[in-house]
Amino acid sequence: MQKKEQVAQAFKAELQALLDKYGAELEAKDFWQGYAECGEDVRMEVTVPAIYDADHNCVREWTDIDLGAHIFPTPNAVAHREAACGRSGGAECSTAQTTESKK
Repeated sequence: MQKKEQVAQAFKAELQALLDKYGAELEAKDFWQGYAECGEDVRMEVTVPAIYDADHNCVREWTDIDLGAHIFPTPNAVAHREAACGRSGGAECSTAQTTESKK
């Protein structure tokens, strides 16, 4: 049986090998930083640089790959959502409940 440390090490090694193969960078950042009411909206993106040959012809286009997002609500955002759901029960509530159920 593989221990969790072994699985994590193997995964990281394979991910690094894939990033190295494409000369890519992996970035995770809080997209709405500075807006406390939004919580932490962490988005992950891989950037693969373009490659040009000796004649300056592009042989691989520059590429951004969006790996998705995850929202970590702040206590204020949770309180605001609960207050709104108690009043309206509208689309904001179904979106918030879906996000919460994915945790």
